[in-house]
Amino acid sequence: MDIAPYINDARDQKLLLLGGITGREADYGFHDWEFILTEIGLLRFDHFLAHLADKFGTILMLTSFIWAGYILFHQYKNLDWGIKDGETPP
Repeated sequence: MDIAPYINDARDQKLLLLGGITGREADYGFHDWEFILTEIGLLRFDHFLAHLADKFGTILMLTSFIWAGYILFHQYKNLDWGIKDGETPP
């Protein structure tokens, strides 16, 4: 999700980059995503790829939360509360 704005900016080059300048003010190759997408011939798909990266990141993050909840639930069920036979758990 964090790289989507930079992929989306590959053609426009309006975002301020780490060097303190925009991609338009720099030499070719300074804007990583412009360079990568140009070299592999996919620059015209920058907006689509940014959207895809954002959605994939969102799905991955939500999946990780669901997985973590699943693991926590099963760990909770397996806790040893030090309960003796016949007692009810808290």
